[in-house]
Amino acid sequence: MNYKDCYFMHIPKTGGRYFRHNILSPLDLPSEFDKDFQEKFFTGKEDESDLVENKSPHNGNSHVGWSEYIKENTYIISTWRDPAKRCLSEYAFNHKNPSLDDFFKNLEFLNNSERVHPEFAINSQSKAHYQTYQDTFSIRSTIIDLSPKDPELFNDFFYKQIERVNFRIRIQDVSANRIKIMKYLKSQFPIEQSFELGEEVPYIEWVNPNSEKLWNQLTESDKDYIYKSNYLDLEVWNNDKYFWSPND
Repeated sequence: MNYKDCYFMHIPKTGGRYFRHNILSPLDLPSEFDKDFQEKFFTGKEDESDLVENKSPHNGNSHVGWSEYIKENTYIISTWRDPAKRCLSEYAFNHKNPSLDDFFKNLEFLNNSERVHPEFAINSQSKAHYQTYQDTFSIRSTIIDLSPKDPELFNDFFYKQIERVNFRIRIQDVSANRIKIMKYLKSQFPIEQSFELGEEVPYIEWVNPNSEKLWNQLTESDKDYIYKSNYLDLEVWNNDKYFWSPND
């Protein structure tokens, strides 16, 4: 099937900028979301520098989640990262003086909070499939009637959304398969022109040195607790059928 529109579901702290630069920008796949975003934020602006840095979807910063731009024939692309590393990275990004004590206090609060259901608060990679990101850690559901008290209904809906994504890849698998990925994605669209690879920007797992520092301080028991706290992300992460393979 040839698609005419794509949507990159950029989940925070999963290597979205890296994927944009090395894969999506050279391909220049058709995207109504990107087109409208550019027109909305760039037309008639006197100073576009801040928008380019912080808002442009081509710069990888549009954390919109499950967007209204997703239609029946939209090709959805997403990157995922190790759940524990992603969770720690998002915490470090949002705190000026990150510490493990504070991180685990935050995690424990989210695990035990009656006001914020863990499904919405912790499993951010999973959350993107049924949430609209209004701001960091926002809890505004696009499915208002979806009740966490009905786990069967929730699971059915959640995995339906997960399976709707056409191309999902573990971010650490991108660099070694760059050309294969680009050829594969190009084949999904009626695009005739060839693409230029351009210079590859290397993937840096820990862009924020504070994240790496905290990660290196974790015990195996600590990591296990983080994984269990992000159980939905972990379920998906450990299931190869949800991710692109070089053999596809």
